[in-house]
Amino acid sequence: MLLVPAFFRVLAIALGISLLSIVSALPSNRRTVVHVTFDPGDAYEGAPCEQEQRVEEYLKKNFNGEISWTNRYSTAQDPSHARIRIRTDMGVMETFTIAIVDTTEFKGGNALGVSKVTNNAEDGDFNELLKTFKQKYPASAAGRM
Repeated sequence: MLLVPAFFRVLAIALGISLLSIVSALPSNRRTVVHVTFDPGDAYEGAPCEQEQRVEEYLKKNFNGEISWTNRYSTAQDPSHARIRIRTDMGVMETFTIAIVDTTEFKGGNALGVSKVTNNAEDGDFNELLKTFKQKYPASAAGRM
């Protein structure tokens, strides 16, 4: 007699897990948005400048999703590279990244850059990331500075 209720419990759990697997595998209408913040940055207005276009090329190559600018490139930044903070919103979770992108040159049409995942929106050491950039791209304008 005790086997019948136990059987139904196991069956209910298995059915629940199966349904959950099916639902999670269905296509989602959630969209991924890549929120970009220049560090430092200016209030956003007008058409993207050349430095922003290079950053956008880097983002398109390395991040999936719709790009959303929270501010614009600032002339207060080092002229050889842009420092950006990236918050990727995937609907059910967020990731945070810092990146350095060379704003002076393209290599074969691709913007040069490096990025590092961080724990939160304020975390990350741009100076350490710049050292990584210089090691990876020593011949670039930002790498020579």
